[in-house]
Amino acid sequence: MVDTGNWMQWSKKVILAVDWLESISYVKQEISVGLSANIIREAPEFPDRHPLEPNFEKALYDFYDKAFHE
Repeated sequence: MVDTGNWMQWSKKVILAVDWLESISYVKQEISVGLSANIIREAPEFPDRHPLEPNFEKALYDFYDKAFHE
């Protein structure tokens, strides 16, 4: 889960797969991801409840599958 509030003009929490992380700087507290800002902006917002609801998980898979195949 990533909170975009520190690096985007809008703030929301999204789930990103660790496979998409390109680099991590613990010193700078930064990550680089292999996704465009637009994809992250359009991603479903993390509902902040545990465990994830099956409907949200399906919507998440569907969104990222579509985003990567456009």
